[in-house]
Parts: sequence; C-alpha cells; structure tokens
Amino acid sequence: MLMLTALAVVASFQVVGTLLVFGLLIGPPATACLLFDRVEVIMAAASVIGASACFLGLLVSWYAQTSAGATIALLTVLVFFAVLVTRRVRSALRYSQHNENHYQ
Repeated sequence: MLMLTALAVVASFQVVGTLLVFGLLIGPPATACLLFDRVEVIMAAASVIGASACFLGLLVSWYAQTSAGATIALLTVLVFFAVLVTRRVRSALRYSQHNENHYQ
C-alpha cells in the first residue's frame, strides 16, 4: 500500500501539481473516514468523493475563472469540514437528547 501511495504521489506531482496532489490524497480519504468504518468502503467512498470533487472543481473553476487545482483542493477541504461539522452537531444533539431523556 505504501509503495502504491508513493508511486501515485510521484506520478501525480508531475501531472497535476503539489496542491492538488495533497488535496486529493488527504481530503477524500479523511472525509470517507468520517463517514464509514470499513477499509473497503472508505476506499470506494474516497474515490467517489475525489472524482466528484474533480468534476465539480473543474466546473466551478471554468465558470468562476479560477485555478482548477486550487478549486478542486478547496472543494475537498470544504466537503471534509462540512461532514465534520455535521457529525459534531448530530453528536451534540444526540448527547443532549440522551441527557434530557435520562433526567425525565
């Protein structure tokens, strides 16, 4: 796995650049880890998230006249934080609901 990751990083640096490599190597898997527990599902979800971020990032960058790599990386980061905030809010609501039911 480590060899495949190193190969992907080296090949990607030459093709798409540093920012996009780190955005796509870290953002989608981190987001998938927040959503799922099984490695197979995390890998599949990370692929879908990364591909979606590429498509949407290119679409947004075309119409907004921004850099494609930066827009894709920004989308992966935004999706990660949106999922993180959503999980935290849901967890807080469950915790408060549990405490509310416990004291009644």
